[in-house]
Amino acid sequence: MISESYQQVLIETHLANPVWGNGHSNLHLETVVAMQPKSIIDYGCGKGSLVNALLALGVDAEGYDPGVAEFSHPILRTYDLLTAFDVLEHIEAEYLTSVLTEMVQAAPRALMTISLVTAKKVLSDGRNAHLIVKDADWWRAALAVFWTNVEVLSESHKELRVLCSR
Repeated sequence: MISESYQQVLIETHLANPVWGNGHSNLHLETVVAMQPKSIIDYGCGKGSLVNALLALGVDAEGYDPGVAEFSHPILRTYDLLTAFDVLEHIEAEYLTSVLTEMVQAAPRALMTISLVTAKKVLSDGRNAHLIVKDADWWRAALAVFWTNVEVLSESHKELRVLCSR
């Protein structure tokens, strides 16, 4: 799902920057709660701000992020909903298929935002934080290989927000 060298870069980046990984997830809290999922996996959860907010509301929530030791465990169960906010553009291109396969196996529905532009931030190794920068059409086609329904909730030149289901 991730190369050892990139995982190390993510770990270093998270450790060096306390704000890194506490991004936009909580901006989606109301939307996620309104969907009334029985269980949630926040894929690419960073430091777990959305997971912690959901747990505080009594929601069965877990996080996964290979760059944060606390959340780097394997996904061993299925969930009602997977969330992935500002995640897919951070995946190494050669691992995208295996990551999407893992995601669709983890939950029948996925609420995601995907950035369509280069990041303002750089990784500890100097690379742009967004490893995959593609347009919305490319992402919709990539997601449609894995999910039967890819519903565009919003789209701009900067970001695509989708609800996928199988």
